[in-house]
Amino acid sequence: MVTTVLPAVTPVRIGLLGVDLTGTSSSHLQQIFSFVSSQDSGQFTYASYEALVENRLAKTRALDELVRNHRLIEESDGDSLVVAERDDSNEEELLSQQESNNLVEWIIIDESDPLRTALARKDGIVADYMMKAYKIDLLLVCVVEHFEPLLRLRIEEFRSDGITRLVYEDLVIPSELATLKEPSMLAIMSAYRGSPIGMVHLNSTPPGLSVSVDDGENQRVRDSLMVLSEGEHVLVFSAPGYEEKTQSVSVESGSVEKLKVELEKVEGPPVLITSDSGYTDITIPHVIDKQVPFIWESQHNPFVLYAIEDGKRLATYQFTEPIDEVNISLQPQWLDPVYGTARAQEDLYASLGRTLILGGLTIILDSVSRSVASYTNDLRMWQPAILGAAGAMAVSLFDTGAGLFAYYQKTKYSSRY
Repeated sequence: MVTTVLPAVTPVRIGLLGVDLTGTSSSHLQQIFSFVSSQDSGQFTYASYEALVENRLAKTRALDELVRNHRLIEESDGDSLVVAERDDSNEEELLSQQESNNLVEWIIIDESDPLRTALARKDGIVADYMMKAYKIDLLLVCVVEHFEPLLRLRIEEFRSDGITRLVYEDLVIPSELATLKEPSMLAIMSAYRGSPIGMVHLNSTPPGLSVSVDDGENQRVRDSLMVLSEGEHVLVFSAPGYEEKTQSVSVESGSVEKLKVELEKVEGPPVLITSDSGYTDITIPHVIDKQVPFIWESQHNPFVLYAIEDGKRLATYQFTEPIDEVNISLQPQWLDPVYGTARAQEDLYASLGRTLILGGLTIILDSVSRSVASYTNDLRMWQPAILGAAGAMAVSLFDTGAGLFAYYQKTKYSSRY
């Protein structure tokens, strides 16, 4: 495997802004942005936009110097002013912080509706403001708008040097807007690649799918899509638990090729699944849902097994290699630290609530006795009730303190679980 190491440069910053004038298509724009921003920037035509990067850095330096001089003016006494000399060390530090092995940096922008609407109308002044505010070199505006009875998807590019261009535009009936997602993503990436490219849409992607292109490094697959250069390619598909498979594909520039990928599962040896109690229910997602004992005649690795039984803790087992036997031993639920903590918490809250009620009852009885009784003898008649309520409150308060201590003991080591 050969890995290309790119030189450290200041990446081109490209902003992505979606404008949905229909109120129903924002998810499509987000999917386009997520896919484009996840792609490798190794084939990006950096030289075509290097002047924009230099211009942005020069403006940043000039602004920093202006701010520094303005601060000196504010701090001076008005009698003397020394203009700060240019600090090249700070400039080198700024450049080193901005340098990266990525040739392009995608920034997804979220702005207010008035600015979005202005950009949809190709307002160059607003676009220039946005590029300055977000310190970007290019701004891509994806617009979905009504074109009765159709919908139109339009992608405009604004550059910091004032140049604009149309990257993509197409019309479609509203129910088929999703069909423009792949062509629009391909149009955006083609606009910044130095060589013709196409896309391959895989009809299925098993978990952990890895794709090697032309005996080289693995190709990134996102949303079942791959971006490849124009021409013939040999793809090697592999995934845990599946047989490796090799397929050829011909990619045309600007097109999306459909590729059917069917990997055969590796048939493993049988496995016996048992438990200590014999009443455990087991589940292997998309395979079995049985009660033990059970013989799985052909295990498919890797796999995950879930075991559940009344009154016992749920257990999860993961297996990456073939095994002969699995014996499930579930622990009682009361051993679960989370379960014990929940019980202690419930007991604490119940005791605290009881203490508050008894305390309130004691106060009410005392207040009523003082307002109703006229003589000392009458007050003595209320004393048994008041003392009884106060005694019950004291006992409950003691129980609350014990519950609080028990809850503390349960939770002080909770970070271990």
